[in-house]
Amino acid sequence: YAAVTAAGNTRRQVIQRATKVKTKLGKTAYNRLYRLHLRRPVDEDLAVYAAYWNRGVACNPAAIYHKAKELAPNVHGVWIVRRDMVDNVPAGVDYVVANSPRYWEVMARAKYLVNNVNFPNNIVKRPEQVFLQTHHGTPLKQMGIDQQKYPAAAKNMSFAKMLERADKWDLSLTSNQHATENWERVYPFAFEAIEFGYPRNDVFFRTDGDDVLRIRRELGIEDGKKAILY
Repeated sequence: YAAVTAAGNTRRQVIQRATKVKTKLGKTAYNRLYRLHLRRPVDEDLAVYAAYWNRGVACNPAAIYHKAKELAPNVHGVWIVRRDMVDNVPAGVDYVVANSPRYWEVMARAKYLVNNVNFPNNIVKRPEQVFLQTHHGTPLKQMGIDQQKYPAAAKNMSFAKMLERADKWDLSLTSNQHATENWERVYPFAFEAIEFGYPRNDVFFRTDGDDVLRIRRELGIEDGKKAILY
């Protein structure tokens, strides 16, 4: 039993060491690839979209993506998704898997970067690029530097890195004056606040009676019954 246990432990250690070596080599290779693409010109007709830490096509970036296809058809949109979320990408939507070779290319060369959270620390924001931070909610909780008052909640958070990420924003999309004032206070940088509302909510203003009836049928809600969605 002791021999079998020792052999099992040795095998795990060998696998862990091999995995660490492989990961380190992979990061080095991708870093070199990224640096190479950063030397290439920015593609004026390329936009990169991401939402909720690469969980798929969603929220304000999704609404902007679909409208941009109508208003600026020359700009090609590419979504960044996690590998385990690939199956959820709608048909016809171009995407790259995070940390894949093409991911580093589009991140280095896209003119427009659209996200409702921040991109990773290792992403370089080139002067020619435009980063639109769409956010994904109303700041009714403590955000940004305000979290410094609560060390337990902000455990293991690097405020320096957080501020470094926020300093890459060019535009901050807000839904109301409250949000504008809060984002500007807790992320004290030189981005421009654009108080135009959340694009993800536009659907509620475009929907007509026929859409309502169709949606009720699809959800199986009988005529005359009230439905509360939350």
